[in-house]
Amino acid sequence: TLTTNEKRLQEAKFEILTSEASYLKSLNLLKSHFMNHPAFRDHQNLDPQDRKTLFSYIIPVQECSDRLLRDLESCWQDSIMLKNLAKHIFKHAEKNFHVYISYCEHQGRLDRTLRRLKEIAAFKDILDILENDSICCGLTIHSFLMLPMQRITRLPLLIDAVMTKLKSNNDEFDDWKMAMAIANKVFSYPVNKSLNFI
Repeated sequence: TLTTNEKRLQEAKFEILTSEASYLKSLNLLKSHFMNHPAFRDHQNLDPQDRKTLFSYIIPVQECSDRLLRDLESCWQDSIMLKNLAKHIFKHAEKNFHVYISYCEHQGRLDRTLRRLKEIAAFKDILDILENDSICCGLTIHSFLMLPMQRITRLPLLIDAVMTKLKSNNDEFDDWKMAMAIANKVFSYPVNKSLNFI
């Protein structure tokens, strides 16, 4: 019974949910395969301070994504049309997305530390083994560590994809407008600042 535009609207909404699930899966892989690997928990292979620099900021981001996804899935279970999706996004952005600001501000230091560590033969040998594991699908640790930056860049685009399919008199339009506003407010500063370090 849905029109073509209504179907496209639902696809755009659902893309936010499914892409968050894929993103969280990758964050969990970063945590389990790299951060928690016994070799990188050994102080002889990775100094505790360097370990903290590489991984300490990813935990709050991973926890934030986990909470958001659970809320989005609950929204889907309550309404297959995902009626209150924008309200959930706004709530989490307002309450929890400060962790992305911290992560992006830290990105330059993280990148410099990783480059330095790759010049150490013992570290690089371990990293090569981990990155060549089929579970990584050809991605490097740097690719995984860049995920939060990529996610906060992409989320406003996903919100915009929904808004372009809504008419201004739609009951949900104002909620999505608020979600877009806070997304741009939270994301613009840390992204622009961290790009200066790269």
